[in-house]
Amino acid sequence: MSLQTPLNELRQELERHGILAHFLKLKGLEVQGLLERIVETAHANDQRVRFWATPDEAGTAREALWQVLSEVGVDHINTDDLAGLETFLRERSDAASAQ
Repeated sequence: MSLQTPLNELRQELERHGILAHFLKLKGLEVQGLLERIVETAHANDQRVRFWATPDEAGTAREALWQVLSEVGVDHINTDDLAGLETFLRERSDAASAQ
């Protein structure tokens, strides 16, 4: 399966609803499903997945996006706020270890 189909679907979905930050509120489950298909397809083809230009400004929208990207198995999350991403990943790891 080509990555082009799920990528086109994701692009169309995001365009239909406006800016990326709103997708989690408006169509979170549908978009999360598309992200899962993208990651599964890439991994099935021995490819890694990296998302560029995730929000750098701290806040709930950024954390929600990072959470979804982590849950669907994205391999790399790009951000200029490396300290913020490190904190997010450590807290996520600590929470998983506590369970």
